[in-house]
Amino acid sequence: MKPSGIVTLLTDFGIDDAYVGAMKGAVLAVHARTTLIDVTHGVRPFAVLQGAFLLDTAWRSFPVGTVHVAVVDPGVGTSRKAIAFRAADHIFTGPDNGLFTFLTEPISEMVELAAPPEAAPTFHGR
Repeated sequence: MKPSGIVTLLTDFGIDDAYVGAMKGAVLAVHARTTLIDVTHGVRPFAVLQGAFLLDTAWRSFPVGTVHVAVVDPGVGTSRKAIAFRAADHIFTGPDNGLFTFLTEPISEMVELAAPPEAAPTFHGR
C-alpha cells in the first residue's frame, strides 16, 4: 500500500480552543507535507458511538493509503491503549474503546501504540 499523504481527523475536541491546532501541529512536525482533512471536531463530548458512525460514514470517501485519526475518548489518561490497524488499504488509529465498531472490513494487521513519556495525561491527541 502506497501512502496517500492524507491524514483525516475526527474528534470530539470542538473548535473553541487550541486542541485541534496542537494535534495538527504534532502531525506536521513529523511530516510537514501531510494533507490534513478535518472530517469533524463536532462529535458530542465522549460520544464514542456517534464518532464511530461518523468515521464509518466518511472513510470510504478517501483514497487508499489514507490515515484516519479518530479521538473520542472518555477514558483519556487511563490505562486504555491506543491502536493502529490496516483495513481495506487504509490506516486507522485511535483509542481501543469501540470507536472502530462499525468498520467491518477485515483487519490485516494491528499494533498497540504506547504513549510517549512526555505525553500529557489528559490530552493524548498530540
